[in-house]
Amino acid sequence: MRPIEFEGDTIADYERAKKLEWIVTNGLGGYSSSTITGLNSRGYHGLLVAALEAPLKRTLLLTKLEEEVITHQKTLQLSVNKYPNILYPEGHLNLKHFAFFGFPVFTYKFDETILTKSVQMKQGENLTIIVYELTRGPDVELRVRPLINCRDFHGRTYEVQGWPFKQILSRSLRIEAYEGAPPLYLSSENARYVESGAWYRNLTYDLESERGETANEDHYSPGTFTTSLKVNERFIIRASAEPVSTQEESRYESIPAETRQRIGSSPIRRIEEQLLHASQQFLVRRRNAKSIIAGYHWFADYGRDAMISIPGLTLVTRRFEDAKLVIRGFLDVKWRGLIPAFFTEDGANYASVDSSLWMIYAAYEYLRYTRDLEFLAIIYDGMKDVIEHYVSGTEYGIRVDSDALLDVQAEGIPLTWMDVIIDDAPVISRRGKVVEVNAIWYNALRSMEDISSRLGNKNDAVRFSREAARVKRSFNRVFWNDEGGYLYDSVSQGVADPSVRPNQIFAISLPFEVLYRSRWRSVLSVVRRHLLTPYGLRTLSPQDPKYVGRCDGDRRSRDRAYHQGTVWGWLIGPYVDSFCKVHGDLTLQTANSILGMFEEHLLEAGIGTISEIFDGDSPHHPRGCISQAWSVAEILRAILEHFPSRS
Repeated sequence: MRPIEFEGDTIADYERAKKLEWIVTNGLGGYSSSTITGLNSRGYHGLLVAALEAPLKRTLLLTKLEEEVITHQKTLQLSVNKYPNILYPEGHLNLKHFAFFGFPVFTYKFDETILTKSVQMKQGENLTIIVYELTRGPDVELRVRPLINCRDFHGRTYEVQGWPFKQILSRSLRIEAYEGAPPLYLSSENARYVESGAWYRNLTYDLESERGETANEDHYSPGTFTTSLKVNERFIIRASAEPVSTQEESRYESIPAETRQRIGSSPIRRIEEQLLHASQQFLVRRRNAKSIIAGYHWFADYGRDAMISIPGLTLVTRRFEDAKLVIRGFLDVKWRGLIPAFFTEDGANYASVDSSLWMIYAAYEYLRYTRDLEFLAIIYDGMKDVIEHYVSGTEYGIRVDSDALLDVQAEGIPLTWMDVIIDDAPVISRRGKVVEVNAIWYNALRSMEDISSRLGNKNDAVRFSREAARVKRSFNRVFWNDEGGYLYDSVSQGVADPSVRPNQIFAISLPFEVLYRSRWRSVLSVVRRHLLTPYGLRTLSPQDPKYVGRCDGDRRSRDRAYHQGTVWGWLIGPYVDSFCKVHGDLTLQTANSILGMFEEHLLEAGIGTISEIFDGDSPHHPRGCISQAWSVAEILRAILEHFPSRS
């Protein structure tokens, strides 16, 4: 993978650099993340955020490292922190180059000296490895002072809590913040460690301040590691939630900027290359199965997001075993026909009308890619159970009405993907018959018809076919807005919601299209005119009086905007599917025009990955999570399914 790089001018620009974030993950839900300068501008940043009960119980253990280099002439700072109204120290002024090779490499230059630092994680372990290497110049002394913590990754810590941070030094340094706390292990060879406990008070997180969240925190420093370095010598610090071997360093190499290569290609191919790497970050272990983290830094594993993401994260990338493990993992905890909407540390929440239907979509796509009918036979009863519970009625008022359409009548519980609640009430009331839910319902019935037929279950196939035909007739009668030439967003007790939203696109994009073909072009035209942006589809037309063009401010402000005009990157996948069905597969020109701006986005927010959302108004600033599973998945899938040829 060719690196994403930033030079001195960008690095020295604090306002820009604080928003350029990197993340490295460990396949457990844990991660290491900061900015291109090493300054933590979010409370979610940290060099070791461990998933102590994979993939959740994410706990900040190692916040960052304070570093200084002593030459024969002077002492130079490498680290940088923000305190109220001041940056100190300003080590980013000695940072001349940053490169992201799937992990970050920092290159510091001063006088005749070049020192590199890389940060990597070991897959399957809560272990971060930081490697320093002197690549040029006279001998130096390096002093590294860890800043540590022991809190939930959403939380904050302050000195007044009085944690003792008990230290035990043997083969490695073991630090326990308080009695019974999960320990942090720090180890390094060829370094002196001196205990000198001190609090670093009132570190400030600018990006949290912008979000209206608590923006200051204290961190503890237990002591200092000191070592001497000669040219081509390395100094390695390992931070772990468990005792670690000291024989790992040969696998973890710095990559100096001078070795990089630049290879020309089209924007689409460059996006593909970055997203192939990013696609690995979301797959995590959950007990004996796999799951998919919906987004970093703060989301857990969500059923809907996981199933929508399976084709882009596992099928186009040929991680077929992972796809099976994710599907089985959710099916194994199915309840009354519902797979979990999301997991918490205490269990599972099932409040979703469509997650189980997306599971059938994912399973059918798996079959399409692999022809593995044996796996479909194994999970067939589970999928059939979903259909039967929906037909007979299940939790949250989910049931099939007399016209064969799915109807949802739960009060005050948002069950679709437009799921924000403020003051115990949904921001958007989508009760009754919801357009994308019924498009997915039809797709699930047709998928089950085909699977049943292949497995020789003829009676089931006939029943699913008959029910699907009824759904299609009713759908086109109930949802079609003849005057506007598009689909109503929902219909409840005969009252239709004419809001122009992207949810109608699924009536065309899914493998089995519920919308009459004669109406495709009109719907696509409305979606393109009102909703299409360079970064996905708006959630509401700007012509609607309820439209909110910026998703910023405090949590309430953001929640009000979340589905009222905010752009979602993942929706570009269904749009491309629909575009290709109407106009034919992508040419290089159309691929670049629809998807090409994502190349620019790879150089902002979460570098090398795709954000959760963007402002509805131009210039469409990225918002939300810096790395979202279905954003990455659907853009990568759209490229590899509709523009697979190399160019």
